[in-house]
Amino acid sequence: MIYGKLKIEIALVDIRELKPHEKYIPERANAILNSIVKSGVLRRPLIVDNRTFTVIDGTHRLEALKKLEARKALAILVDYKDSNIVVDRWVRVYEIKDINKNTILGDLKKIFGTSISIVDHDPPTIEIDEKLGGNAYRALETLELSPHITVKFRVAKPRKAPNSLIVIPPRIGKTEVVKAALSGELFPPKTTRHITVLKRVELNVRLSKLQ
Repeated sequence: MIYGKLKIEIALVDIRELKPHEKYIPERANAILNSIVKSGVLRRPLIVDNRTFTVIDGTHRLEALKKLEARKALAILVDYKDSNIVVDRWVRVYEIKDINKNTILGDLKKIFGTSISIVDHDPPTIEIDEKLGGNAYRALETLELSPHITVKFRVAKPRKAPNSLIVIPPRIGKTEVVKAALSGELFPPKTTRHITVLKRVELNVRLSKLQ
């Protein structure tokens, strides 16, 4: 089947074969779980590499299905190497409370040294050197667990972000994505933002079909 220039296959896949490449946010996975329970339907299929079973899109849906003890997941299988699937990044907005934002800026400088640069002052915006790739996200993970930071994710840098610090991390490549999935050394949540027309697909499959 061809969808938006992509050759795809739609299939029920054994959930044990699926390999996420990044961790999930518990609150988001639980929200999806509650939605599935309420409707009895999984609305959007996962998007999965047909060779390695790397989950390209659908980490939180996968976790929700696991918690519901589903044995299968509805997936769109696709060649991840296809140029019509693009890996981008999420801009991270650190909303800071109880401390001065310069404290967080200082922590970033300690972690990354000369691998960061200040690209804007309103709001304060830090860009991390692209050469660091996925290692940048693993370095950020501990900092993002700070009780003084609430992390929000945006497609682009917001024009206004009071009492916030903006972090623009590197883009990572597809090879790094697959390596993380196959090794089990997962990236932090929201490391990748995959751009593909396949995200528009809705196939409403009943939960009973997945168990």
